[in-house]
Amino acid sequence: MIRSAFRAGAFTAAVLATIALTGCGGGDAAVNTGPFGGQQYRGDATCTIALPPHTVYTDGDLAFRNSGGTIAVIDKVSFDHVHGLRLLAAYTVPNTGQGGGYGDWGGYPPPQRDLPASVIWADRQRADGAHIPHTAGTHASVDLVLVTELTAATGTFRGISIYYHATGDHYHMDVNIVLTLRTKNNQPCPQL
Repeated sequence: MIRSAFRAGAFTAAVLATIALTGCGGGDAAVNTGPFGGQQYRGDATCTIALPPHTVYTDGDLAFRNSGGTIAVIDKVSFDHVHGLRLLAAYTVPNTGQGGGYGDWGGYPPPQRDLPASVIWADRQRADGAHIPHTAGTHASVDLVLVTELTAATGTFRGISIYYHATGDHYHMDVNIVLTLRTKNNQPCPQL
C-alpha cells in the first residue's frame, strides 16, 4: 500500500465551495444547500512519493453524508482543474464509521479483507447513478472512492464536483481537495 508522503492533516474546516441549485426553481442557492450540503467536509492535499509512470492509484479520502430524508441520486462525478490524471472509475461505498475510512491505495481497489471492517465494499455502487439513502447514525458516511491513472510526469486535480438530484431539485457539490501523483520526489506538491 502506498501512503501519501504529504498530507495537510487536521484540516477539518468546511471546504465546500458554491453549490448551485439548477432544478425546477432555478436560480442560485446558498452555499451547502441540498442533502449533501451543510456538513463539515474535510479537505486534504495529498501528494505521493515517486511512482512509476502510468500508475493506478485509488483515493478514498472524501467522505460525505446524505442529511436529507429522501434518496439522492448522483448524476456525475468529475475532477476540477485536472492535469495528467485520468479517472478510471468512481464508487460510493457505505461506511459505518466504526473503524476508519477507505484511505489511499496504490493500484486498483483492494479486496474487502484489506479494508477496515467499517468500509462495506460489497455494497459499493458506481458513483454516476448511485442512489444514496439518508445516512443514519452519528458516525456513518459514504466514502467516495476514485480510481485514477497517472498519464504524465505529474498528475493533479484541484477539486471534485458532484452533481446530484433529490426530490426534483438538482445540486452541485464542489469540494476543495487536492491530489497529486508524481514520478519524481522533487516535483512540487500543491497545497489547498
